[in-house]
Amino acid sequence: LSGLLFGALPAVRATRLDLISVIKDNARSGLPRFGLTGGQAMVAAQTALAIVLLIDAGLFMRTVVNLRAADLGFRTEGLLYARIEPRSGGLVQAQRRQFFEDAVVRLRAVPGVTAAAAAGMAPLGADTSVGVGNFSVGLCPPDRLVTAPDLVSINAVSSGYFQTMDVPIIDGRDFILRDTTIAPAGAPPIVVNEAFANAYFAGRSAVGQVARLGNDCTKAPPGPLIIGVVGNSRADLRAVAAPALFFPLGAFQGPVTLIVRASGEPAAMIPTVRRAMTELNANTPTFSEAPVSALVERRLRRERLLTSLLAAFAGVTMFICCLGIYGLLSYAVERRRQEISVRMAIGAKTSDVVRLMIRESLVPVVSGIFAGAALAALANRWVATVLYGVSSADPLTLAGASVVFVVVAVAAAALPSRAAARVNPVLALRQ
Repeated sequence: LSGLLFGALPAVRATRLDLISVIKDNARSGLPRFGLTGGQAMVAAQTALAIVLLIDAGLFMRTVVNLRAADLGFRTEGLLYARIEPRSGGLVQAQRRQFFEDAVVRLRAVPGVTAAAAAGMAPLGADTSVGVGNFSVGLCPPDRLVTAPDLVSINAVSSGYFQTMDVPIIDGRDFILRDTTIAPAGAPPIVVNEAFANAYFAGRSAVGQVARLGNDCTKAPPGPLIIGVVGNSRADLRAVAAPALFFPLGAFQGPVTLIVRASGEPAAMIPTVRRAMTELNANTPTFSEAPVSALVERRLRRERLLTSLLAAFAGVTMFICCLGIYGLLSYAVERRRQEISVRMAIGAKTSDVVRLMIRESLVPVVSGIFAGAALAALANRWVATVLYGVSSADPLTLAGASVVFVVVAVAAAALPSRAAARVNPVLALRQ
């Protein structure tokens, strides 16, 4: 359809030629400047479209870079996740606590493993077994009641979890093995993150405070005691560091993620981890093993896909636009041989002719850049929802896209401009 439409336009135009005007035009020594109004408009429109695509490709590229460099609050290098489901091995609830402890101890003894732990929910993992909700944190006496302003995440972790994840302990201590053996009814101790401590215990230490999942101090048993405060970490690349508290893993219900920090390449440890867990319990194999770095890349699939598509479309549009510039400028050089000859005959240098042709070829390009920037500003209201760490009106990206396109446009105009500079003024004037 595009071929028929744009191929028909010149044909229709040719049927409306005024022969007398054509003869007069051919008799003139000076001819119209670069291109036709329609051709310039086409180049400007193609430029505007390419600029929109280039700007968005640049924004998504910067989003991918920013997400890769985002501080998650833990170190992803050398980290490996492996899931287990105790129910598949027929382990009843009374056996799970000991099984989790044995699994962590066995993994720590594997050559090449520097640290190991287990958690009900692992950052960047596909866990769905951890509840997240609103609740009140009660301090005793009741006049110290504080109400949670935001969602608070709850996670169950084994001893050594924060060391394995490389999350710093700011105050207090980590869980130890004895903590995980306390019965759930005995209100096991908890560890909270820095965001939790700042929200509920601003101005004083959270360690040693009692945090109730409710606000009635008369309820028994007493609320869990906070034994430590750790640094903030995020569950996902785009998530914010929200208040969180951690319980001992104990006899956790549902699937558990084993977390291994390897001294070498974590993917190479997968067979070893599988074998270690099979030796512990052949009916509870690991599954969904993955290095955390691979999980990060998996989270970036949408952004990488959008970046690749926009870059490809922008490249195709730029190529078409450059063909238009080359064709129009070649046509203009052919029509303006006499004018160029006169200019050279009265003293114009070769560089002057080249600059003239390139400058005229850039007129529709510059117009298209401004139009494309305006279109991008309108379209990027919707693009802004999927960006990260960069504004949809980022001037650096706009400037980069404009410079790239101007350089490409100058390259497209170079060959016709050199042809114009090689015009022989004597022969051209004789013709």
